[in-house]
Amino acid sequence: GIKMIKAVSILAFWVSFSFCQNDSILQNLIANRNVDGVIVIKKLGSSELLESDSIKAKNEVLPASTFKIANTLIALDGGYISLKDTIIWDGKDRGNPQWNQSHTIRSAFKCSCVWCYEKIEKKIGIKIYNQELERIQYGNATAGAIDTSFWLYGDLRISAEQQVDFLERLISQKLGFKESSYEITEDIMKDIENVDYTIYAKTGWVGGIGWYVGYVKKENGCWIFATRLSGVTKDNGLLKTRQEITIEALKRLKII
Repeated sequence: GIKMIKAVSILAFWVSFSFCQNDSILQNLIANRNVDGVIVIKKLGSSELLESDSIKAKNEVLPASTFKIANTLIALDGGYISLKDTIIWDGKDRGNPQWNQSHTIRSAFKCSCVWCYEKIEKKIGIKIYNQELERIQYGNATAGAIDTSFWLYGDLRISAEQQVDFLERLISQKLGFKESSYEITEDIMKDIENVDYTIYAKTGWVGGIGWYVGYVKKENGCWIFATRLSGVTKDNGLLKTRQEITIEALKRLKII
């Protein structure tokens, strides 16, 4: 009995030690890059969160375009848009060549087309969004009263930990949507694909906050991540850093 207890405590020590080691890998990564931010990583089905900073991981901020994951699910599941539908461009120049054209939901997601999702938002309406956010418990679960890009300007807030929780429930299909809605959304989210792994993800950027959230699927498991950086501008290179630092973290943790 005593030997068994000893063995269990040694195992528990090694498990917690390896998690502390992994946390410090993430801490060092943020420090070495000299950025203000947080990385949270979790293996699907595990109860342990790897975090570069447990306080920053709980800070709730605007989701920016990472909300397009939930938004796409809500729009597809409610029949507000299908893969075949075209979102017609109104001819206004919005300062982004990729946005100045008509889109499908897939291409709108890929180039993070704000006006496309604003059109979808008008169709759905703020009342249904507030109901759906509450139902799926997304972040602080409130869009507020603004009916134009509430994910950029409204009351919606989400932390890195909550991003991971939401994505875990999405992968496990525990959000109460149709199976086809999950499958189409995941396919649209595909960001990097090679023989060893596939990364499904979305970037987000508003008011200096830069997000990269998603998950990696491999033969031996699935890992969810949420990276958030502060002070991100078009000119300081941090837009690229969001993805680079996440990939680096996944490599250092030997996930990819």
